[in-house]
Parts: sequence; C-alpha cells; structure tokens
Amino acid sequence: MRTIYTLLIALLLTSCSNAQVKSTGVKEDLSLKYLVKEPAKSTAKTPVIILLHGYGSNEADLFDLAGQLPPDAVVISARAPLTLGNNSFAWYPIDRANAGTEHAATVEKARQQILQFIDEVAKKYHTQAPHIYLMGFSQGAIMSLSIAMTQPDKIRGIAVMSGRLLEEIKPQITTADKINKVAIFIGHGTEDKVLPITDGRYEHSFLDNMKVKNEYHEYKMVHTISIEELSDIQKWLANLIK
Repeated sequence: MRTIYTLLIALLLTSCSNAQVKSTGVKEDLSLKYLVKEPAKSTAKTPVIILLHGYGSNEADLFDLAGQLPPDAVVISARAPLTLGNNSFAWYPIDRANAGTEHAATVEKARQQILQFIDEVAKKYHTQAPHIYLMGFSQGAIMSLSIAMTQPDKIRGIAVMSGRLLEEIKPQITTADKINKVAIFIGHGTEDKVLPITDGRYEHSFLDNMKVKNEYHEYKMVHTISIEELSDIQKWLANLIK
C-alpha cells in the first residue's frame, strides 16, 4: 500500500508545486518518533498540524505534504509505534487472513498513544486544542476520526483521507454537541479498492445521523491523495486558520 500512494503523492506534489520541505531528521524526544517543519516565527496561536500515516508506511510519506500546508503552521508527521518491517509501521495490526478485522485492545492502545502524543506536542509547542489539527490517510485517517469522536476536546479539526469509522470505538463516542466543536473534513476515492467508497459514505451518514457537522467529498481516484482533494483541504484549513 505504501509504495502505491507514495508514488502518487510524489506525482501530485511535482505537478502542483515546486516547494520542497527539508527536515533536520527524525526527532525522538517525544513518545512517538516524528519529522517536523517549523515556521520562522511561532506563537501560542500558531496552528499545529499532526500527520498520521497509513498501514505499512512511515512518517516520511505524508511529510511530503508539509510544503502544501499553511506556511505559518508547525507540521509534524508522526511514526506509528508498531513495527512491521524495514521502514514499515502501523498504528494497530490487521489480520490478513480476515482483512479489516481490528482488535479492540490494540486499537485502544493506539488511540491512547496518539492522545499522549498530542498532549506532548501541545506542551512542547506551547499551544492548546483550538490550534491543533490531525490529518490522516488510511489507517491514520481511521485513528484521526477515532480521536475526534471520543476526545474532541484535544483538537480543533481533522482531515480524514480515505478512512473509515471503527466499530471498536463506537461505545466510546461522545455527544454530538462536543464533537461539533471539531471541524471534520472527509475525502474518499470512488475507485478505492483498499477501503471502498462505502466506508466514506458510511462515515458521512453516521455523522449526519448524529447531527455532527462534516464536510464530505468524493473523488474519482484510488487509495491515494489527489490534487483535487489536497486543494479542498487547503481551502478547508484556510477557512479555519484565520
């Protein structure tokens, strides 16, 4: 999966911008390893965007998006804690014999690890929830939605790129009035064979039935991030970060 969408992201970045992002290397001072792009100046109101990669990927993949995000934002790309292989990581394991099966205990462990990381980032960058955003792809999108639905007080917004709603987190979902404090963007490809478009539509309808506001988009694409989706996310972020 990582190779497919890494290549497609590289192509879209080449076509939409020549901007390049340089990192000083992987940081290891927090509970999760990460890459970071910092603006020249920052304050307590500087937006912080945390990127969560997909299954089998790593922090370098989504970090390529940093140059397409608001230049005054701190952009952090976190490495998932579960090692699958060389430069291959995950937030929780997937049973390949029964693809899509998640285990409640490992999903909950991942959720807690991300919550801890958010708290650490907030402390390090002297910021608070109204200025923290999650952007996740695939399994990272799944975890982003899980955080918003259970601990909306930790963040300001989430961009869910080709994800789905986990059954395991449903018992922990909080009330609509609390979740509505989080801006939610959902994008999904109609040609996605990894997480089918029915997953995106289900997320959208579930939130609508809860009376939770969300911005939903469908794109003619496979399991990737298209130029059109990235453009919509840029506009969505610009409206939130003022």
